[in-house]
Amino acid sequence: GYQNPDDAIGKEILFGDTKSTIIGVVSDYHYNSLRKKIEPTCMFLWRGGFSRIAVRLNGDVDQGIKLVTAAWKKHFPNTVLEYALAEQRLEDQYQWDQRFARIFMIFTVISVAVACLGLFALVSYSVKSRSKEIGIRKVLGASVSRIVTMLSREFIMLILIACIIAIPGAYYFMQQWLESFEYRVALGPGIFVSAGAIALIIAMLTISVKSIRSALSNPVKSLRNE
Repeated sequence: GYQNPDDAIGKEILFGDTKSTIIGVVSDYHYNSLRKKIEPTCMFLWRGGFSRIAVRLNGDVDQGIKLVTAAWKKHFPNTVLEYALAEQRLEDQYQWDQRFARIFMIFTVISVAVACLGLFALVSYSVKSRSKEIGIRKVLGASVSRIVTMLSREFIMLILIACIIAIPGAYYFMQQWLESFEYRVALGPGIFVSAGAIALIIAMLTISVKSIRSALSNPVKSLRNE
């Protein structure tokens, strides 16, 4: 209820039957996953003992652990020391998300590979069915870039249409996943533009492999075969 947190220092508070005095106020910080809100926390200076202590280690972590272990054995020889690093605890809170990210990445790579193989097969079929047209265009003076553009145009349009169709669904599922976090980033158009650009680049590389080869081929051979 204090506008200035420092005003609470020195005030007495009652928790059940225990009366305590506030000796300090710290800023809000996360001790749980970002999926949960920051909740009010009260830390007691328990004079009858302790169940957990936090130690900040500067420099070599392994050396710091050895020093803490030695000090613990010196003062508490009959008590087993169990410790965990803050980084490890934070990592444990996001194990499911890391596992999901790895699985998603594997399926993404497989999907892109299968899509590239299918696109390469479509381009190969298109080049083969239009070999006579390509040969005639080359004889009439069409450049390599013009032929590649002619062969790529229809596939690029299909990819653009596919991106337009996929973006709403991707936005919905990403938004649903982000809503499981109390603290999250906002989805902007930049991420979808980047994803579409990457898809176009991969498609262009796949198409160019066959298109450039066909555009550089000898038109006489294609016309003779026809």
